[in-house]
Amino acid sequence: MSLTIRERCQAVTDCLFEQGVKGIAKIAAATGLSKSSVHRHQQAIARRNQYPESLWWESQTGSQWLRVMVLGVVYYSASNMG
Repeated sequence: MSLTIRERCQAVTDCLFEQGVKGIAKIAAATGLSKSSVHRHQQAIARRNQYPESLWWESQTGSQWLRVMVLGVVYYSASNMG
């Protein structure tokens, strides 16, 4: 079974921040991803980290919180329209 984009990005993030693995080749070996995929995910992480709080969004907990927040806003907006 292949990983989703989010799961691949999470694996790269874990290697970078939690395990302290550095270098594209080492991350690729640790995650089982290709070096080009690791490089693309590193670039995406760098683009998303333009703001101080964006590092928190990279974590699994932060990602879940963000989804709940967005769904809550959509639900609240939809319930007040009627």
